[in-house]
Amino acid sequence: MSESNSTTKRVNFAFQLAYGRPSSDGELLQLTTFLKQFEEGSVKQKRIVDVERQAWTAVARTILTSNEFFFVD
Repeated sequence: MSESNSTTKRVNFAFQLAYGRPSSDGELLQLTTFLKQFEEGSVKQKRIVDVERQAWTAVARTILTSNEFFFVD
């Protein structure tokens, strides 16, 4: 399984759990870009301890604090 395929599956799984739907193409692009930038920034700043876990924790916080998660339209 490729890394991008795994990331796509993880993002869609998180969206399914939180919102009951898969992520849109735009949401997927935003989160995969965010993950990449977070990991690259952590490496540059030498905060290398469990970067992947920290990045996915940040993604979870983003999803759980979104307007869509808190309010039903």
